[in-house]
Amino acid sequence: LVQIEYDDYEPIKFNIDDKIKEIKGIVKRIKNELGKDDPISKIIIRNSISNIHTLEALRHRGTKKFYEYSKKLYGSSNDEILDKKTLIEIANNITSIIKNWKKIRNTSNEQIDSEKAAKILKKRLKEYFKRDIEVYIADNLSSDALASKDGIVIRKGARFTKDTLNVYEVHEGWVHIGCFLNEKMQPYVKNLSYLCPRTEIIQEGLAVFFELLSLSIYPERAQKIVDRVRAINMAENGGNFLDIMNWYKENGYSEKESFINTARIFQGGDINGYPNTRDLAYLKGAIEIIKYINVVLENEKHDLLPLLFVGFFAIEDMLDLYSLYNDYIVVKPKYIPAIFEKNYLNKFFNQFKFIIKHI
Repeated sequence: LVQIEYDDYEPIKFNIDDKIKEIKGIVKRIKNELGKDDPISKIIIRNSISNIHTLEALRHRGTKKFYEYSKKLYGSSNDEILDKKTLIEIANNITSIIKNWKKIRNTSNEQIDSEKAAKILKKRLKEYFKRDIEVYIADNLSSDALASKDGIVIRKGARFTKDTLNVYEVHEGWVHIGCFLNEKMQPYVKNLSYLCPRTEIIQEGLAVFFELLSLSIYPERAQKIVDRVRAINMAENGGNFLDIMNWYKENGYSEKESFINTARIFQGGDINGYPNTRDLAYLKGAIEIIKYINVVLENEKHDLLPLLFVGFFAIEDMLDLYSLYNDYIVVKPKYIPAIFEKNYLNKFFNQFKFIIKHI
């Protein structure tokens, strides 16, 4: 393996210590002006801690310490997350379910180029949002599609199918773009647009949950999500870049896909066994969303459901958001998928309980 040194990374264009000092100054001012128990204050303070950990991770790019801060931000594949089961145990159990799913589910194979895919997505999103949503084509993306405040960006040269477009419509469009737009409409609280690691987990989890709820997810997509957890677990157990890349190839991924997937896992980390655990967010976040919605439905607190679409936050912020909602400081979001209502959710969870028992 080629040894990557810290100096190989592009220089950071600001002083990390100065930035941390600035964040701590903001936290101090907020505590003095709002009080440490104010709901807005608590959310900002939590985000600030996450940002400081992010800066420390940047400081230690290419080293074991990067991995340690990554675990503080996104967790580890060995963390217990559901009924004393670890994330890697759940990922392995879901893999067994997917094998049976593949036998009964036909997957679309028609290839759609990035230019045509952009037009299809743009049309669908206009129908959903009743307004134009930009869809751009760009080089050098680490994934085939991603959402930004300006619209959806898809990778030039990427090939899509009907299945993948259905996923991106829901994941990037309904959820990510929907939350961007909803946050902009908040009249008073403007810190819900801030996407940081602690809020990213729930954003990605909500998007994956809606892939499931809308029946857009398909076996290969689900496998890709759990394989990220399995690959990170291998790296956490000492696997290096070549080990992970070869594992992907052995599990049916092309050489190019294997390289891109492995590069994502070691982005910022040490390629000799200290990964970036960010890609745990998809499965971890989806499980946290499922647990949260299940509690909401069981306790018939249905007015908590729309708050998942007000912007970017973590599950720990929900009670504070609810307090702000009751005080009319946070308003109900406009863009909420029609299927996200109690009757449909109750039916879904009644059917889904069988699967949950087996993961």
